[in-house]
Amino acid sequence: MNQPTPAIVAQSAVHRLPRLALLLFCAAYVLPGFVGREPWKNADIMALGYMLELAHGRAEWLAPELLGQPPEFDALLPYWLGAWAIRLAPSWLAPDFAARIPFIALLVLTLLATWYGAYYLARTPRAQPVPFAFGGEALPTDYARAIADGALLALIACLGLAQLSHETTPALAQLGFTALTFYGMAALPYR
Repeated sequence: MNQPTPAIVAQSAVHRLPRLALLLFCAAYVLPGFVGREPWKNADIMALGYMLELAHGRAEWLAPELLGQPPEFDALLPYWLGAWAIRLAPSWLAPDFAARIPFIALLVLTLLATWYGAYYLARTPRAQPVPFAFGGEALPTDYARAIADGALLALIACLGLAQLSHETTPALAQLGFTALTFYGMAALPYR
């Protein structure tokens, strides 16, 4: 088994990324994929169809159907979230945009859970950089913040995730809940 080599990181290497810049970057990633567009793919349109059927009471909540066909995925929660959003939305809001609102929240949840999960993992004693003989190593919170910023930017940089994360399909719900589980496991020793 290969032993991991410890990180050698100085305090000067973990400059804080401006929070406003990171938040604006995340907003620039999340919002354009959901605002001002029509459903992109067949799966996106079909998911919206199931949500509309549920919202208008033309399908059973435990066994949704669209033209007599069950959904391709057995995941019911994403369809329920979209249907509830359509039901609760004001009449002036288009149903396809109303169905996207919970998925916007799921993508934001994914980004937040990834940042905090990486932050808590990087704060563990085994993840800390090597202490220097005369000081100057990165402080645990600064090091963890730099690692979490990098993890969030790496998640956003996944090009295959860009389209998947902007659809109203169960795949985004799966990603969001997986990221939430990651955060929960990483934060468990601190709670």
